[in-house]
Amino acid sequence: MGLFREDWKELTESRNVGSLYLTHLIRGRSDEESYNTLLKILEKGFLRASFSRRNNCDTVKGNQKVVCFQDTSFDAMQEIITGEKWLDREQGYREFGIQMPKEILFYNGARPVIYDKANEIMGLIDESIYWRVVNLDLENPGWMYTDWTHEHEWRITENVSLKKYPFYIIVKSNVYNEILLNEPKVQEAIKHTRGIIVFENEVSKNIELS
Repeated sequence: MGLFREDWKELTESRNVGSLYLTHLIRGRSDEESYNTLLKILEKGFLRASFSRRNNCDTVKGNQKVVCFQDTSFDAMQEIITGEKWLDREQGYREFGIQMPKEILFYNGARPVIYDKANEIMGLIDESIYWRVVNLDLENPGWMYTDWTHEHEWRITENVSLKKYPFYIIVKSNVYNEILLNEPKVQEAIKHTRGIIVFENEVSKNIELS
């Protein structure tokens, strides 16, 4: 059964899992690196589609480049970042990014990924949507499970223009907010944004994993 749009918005906002917005979190080996990547995005005016390479391997299947987003609340994003630290891995995601309305991205072709065993599901679907497949394997007889479901990932197969879509800018802290507001090269982008969101002000709790 469907919902009226306003009911959908109210219900989605009341949950602490998904969001009315999709967030493109920026990866980096440091806060400074991620912040500089954010500046480049704002200067160029778009999120660039890619095959999303990790550990020298393409993570996007098929032949279409994508821009990746997460359908998560700020608390959930904080849990993802904290989880990376708990695993003793080099932190990937940082508290910087671009956020856009889910409805508008969906209208323009963004879709949630399909989490499943890749070698099985790709034999059942058309090659034109391989870009939506993210491998999920909880049956490995060894200890190497593959599970990215916590990211609640969405993808779109095009560069995402900041002039075409309304957007928010996400920065880690009030300090970075002040720095950004004084960056001469991104003033045009700042004028067109719906606002700047300070990540640390949006997280409602400190996430700890024991």
